[in-house]
Amino acid sequence: MPKLALLIGVSEYTQGLNPLPAATKDVAAIQRVLLHPEMGNFDNVQPLINPESLAMQEAIENLFANRQRDDLVLLFFSGHGIKDSSGKLYFATRLTRKTSQGELVKASAVPASFVHDIMSNSRSRHQVIILDCCFSGAFAENLLAKDDGSINVKNQLGGEGRVVLTSSTSTQYSFEQKGTELSIYTQYLVEGIETGAADSNSDGAIAVDELHNYAKQRVQATVPAMKPEIYAVKEGFKILLVKAGIRDPQLRYQKEVERVLTDGNIFPPDRRYLDELSSQLGISQVEAHYIEIAVLETYKNYQNNLEQYKQIFLHNIKRESTLSEITRHKLNQFIERWQLKHEDVLPIENQIIQQLKVAPISENRSNSVATFNAETSNIKSQAKSSNSWIGVVIVFIVLSFPLTIGWGVFRFVTSIFPEISILQEPEITQAEYEAVKYGMTYEEVVKIIGSPGTENGGSKLISDTIITNYKWKKGFPKPDVTMRFENNRLSHKGMWW
Repeated sequence: MPKLALLIGVSEYTQGLNPLPAATKDVAAIQRVLLHPEMGNFDNVQPLINPESLAMQEAIENLFANRQRDDLVLLFFSGHGIKDSSGKLYFATRLTRKTSQGELVKASAVPASFVHDIMSNSRSRHQVIILDCCFSGAFAENLLAKDDGSINVKNQLGGEGRVVLTSSTSTQYSFEQKGTELSIYTQYLVEGIETGAADSNSDGAIAVDELHNYAKQRVQATVPAMKPEIYAVKEGFKILLVKAGIRDPQLRYQKEVERVLTDGNIFPPDRRYLDELSSQLGISQVEAHYIEIAVLETYKNYQNNLEQYKQIFLHNIKRESTLSEITRHKLNQFIERWQLKHEDVLPIENQIIQQLKVAPISENRSNSVATFNAETSNIKSQAKSSNSWIGVVIVFIVLSFPLTIGWGVFRFVTSIFPEISILQEPEITQAEYEAVKYGMTYEEVVKIIGSPGTENGGSKLISDTIITNYKWKKGFPKPDVTMRFENNRLSHKGMWW
């Protein structure tokens, strides 16, 4: 079965359309994997860079003409997608332009209807179309949009015996990201093939739907606003496009470990799968072990960065009920620097905001102190009602008897009404103090001591570091204990007279 491909990349445009430097690099990357004998193994791959409309139409017609039924034909396009006033889709060429009123000059672009007619007249029943271009949507910060529009892709490019992969839906933008060589969508298509990670059933071949599912998952983890889609008729979903690349078996194994890792753990069924995969890839147990350690370390670092972001966000939201543009810009810098996923950041922000709405946290007090204030306020309100007589009795007893007797009575009363005893300060024992180690999180320290500390002086943000001091009352013949946390990690502990 002959396999042929036409790869079109348009990076240069006339005035009115933004240049897309990644488009020609997309073509080179796709060409590399399609021609590789152990991956695509295509018989013929023709790149077409920055064509004008007539040359582009001729190349598309030649691709689909004179084909046999079992031929596999692939058309790839990376560039601007544009709509006309009636909502019809056009593929922009280097000479595509718009009028002074913003209307598309149709003769300067290639209509999707032309491609549809050419494909319908082809005898090939294995047709794959990959479109890395815009159809509409919003524009994201630090991303370059590839044009606009509202296009019904399935109606215009769907059909018998073909499958269409698009980088976004008919109502969203497709993006290329600053600082990367390739467009986001193409980047993960190539990654899925070269690493073999898109081979979800590990049969050694990558079907179109497997490649789509992998790229979609990776794209949405990077840019949630993008939603790659797939449209297929009959067997289109299961067209076997390429072989799974294992040029770098260590990288393939690493990707699979990353995929199955759940909350820092590898569950028994996944353990068996990884053992089988390492054997298939020719990776020794020692090599596999070190790869897993590296992946786990990366995971832990990511979680630590996520925790630092949580503390920084909490610190700032406590100062500003509504985050200023400057603060939000700084937070976005942290997200970009630590390569945090929006799908992980948003739940953290929403949870903190909801918690502050229920129980507002003051600048100089921790969550535990805020809870203490709420409980104390609740006790006071209760004391004004059914339990108000308790305070009168306690005052009368303390004033009427020696101090020692009064204290004994107070301890007796607090054993009956334990809510009164919350005024006692948290204590720490000698054994607990020695069990606390540098580098522990505040939550780990609290778990050892058994009670939260009292925040001393509030949190301070110095450069990228949040510094918070906590104090515990001595519970052994030593001075009071203070602990300093930097980005929620213990950096100092000491005793004060």
